[in-house]
Amino acid sequence: MKPEIIILLILAMLLAPAVSAASTSTNTAASYIEITSYEVSPSVFMKWDTGTIKVTIKNTGTSSVEIKSASLFTKDFTLINEQSYSTVGTVGPGTSRDFTFTIRADTSDGIYYPRFYLNFAGGGSLSHLVPVKVESTPLEISIIDIPDEFQEGVKESITVLVGNPRENAANGVVVKPESDSASFIQNSYFIGELLPDGSQEVTFDVIPTESGDIVFMVEYRNGLNLHTTEQVLIYTIGEGKKNAEMVINNVEVAGSGTYTVTGDVTNAGLKNAKSVIVTSADPAVPTDPNRLYVVGELEPDDFSSFEVTFTTEGATEVPLLILYKDDDGNSYEEKVTVTLEGGFTQSGSQTSPEGSDGFPVELIALVIIAAAGVGGAIIYSCKKQGKI
Repeated sequence: MKPEIIILLILAMLLAPAVSAASTSTNTAASYIEITSYEVSPSVFMKWDTGTIKVTIKNTGTSSVEIKSASLFTKDFTLINEQSYSTVGTVGPGTSRDFTFTIRADTSDGIYYPRFYLNFAGGGSLSHLVPVKVESTPLEISIIDIPDEFQEGVKESITVLVGNPRENAANGVVVKPESDSASFIQNSYFIGELLPDGSQEVTFDVIPTESGDIVFMVEYRNGLNLHTTEQVLIYTIGEGKKNAEMVINNVEVAGSGTYTVTGDVTNAGLKNAKSVIVTSADPAVPTDPNRLYVVGELEPDDFSSFEVTFTTEGATEVPLLILYKDDDGNSYEEKVTVTLEGGFTQSGSQTSPEGSDGFPVELIALVIIAAAGVGGAIIYSCKKQGKI
């Protein structure tokens, strides 16, 4: 055997234990690296959400371990920071290290398992599957309380319910009403965090100007991602069927030139009338002692007497104004026309005119017809008995 070969064999025998020891040392050190936790944020993605996967490792050994690189492998998500951990370095004994990967959920709903992978500098590797759930159910908004009807310029309340049917909490929840045909006392309502299966009622005061629609929009965040959902309410302006309704009864007119009108005002509606005032209007000129008569509050089916005084020249009819407010301070006005010669008109209904002697014309005609009938019967009876 040649001397050169003998020398190489001797060197190989001498170096083999050292190489084996180094390999054993490296593999032993790598075995002390453990994955202690992982965190997915948001905990449940919605489709197109961007979030993070954070994996924490720890060196539980007594010597440092050199890590060549760290990666996240997935065919279901888009990995945004793919080259962030192409070089890692040494993890000292007893220390931890975080690896955070940013992903975008451009996939359908379901559960997926990206693989976290560590490549050690001395050889060997470590991997772990991280479950990520994608579920795109949005928050729900329902309209649970609206007025029976809307009136132009009258404030009404609308209550909506915002619910979270998701498996994770929604943050920064805000409700906003929008409309081209109404204004709002509250421009928005901040709910904040809405827990899974939780709900929150929100009430808005709306003042409509015409028939139209109101869009209730809910904005919220899933992690850092902003989402919206909405509900539309279509409404029509009505006539206020439940409002207070003023009716004038028992009207009496006295005087000439300067007149005194007395009567009763009744609330025939279904809501309270507040600050009720009765006065006269053009062509009448209110005068003392009762330029206007303050009735105050009238509950439904309640009534009060009134007395107003005014002057007028050449007029045969004078309007009386009934002014009142509702519970929200909205002002209303109703007009009743009074005939100065005895009678009044309300809602376009005129009382019957009277004859010159104070009896109604219709009554006089009825008496004449009755008398003629009775006279005819008497004449017929007398002829039958031969008296005529």
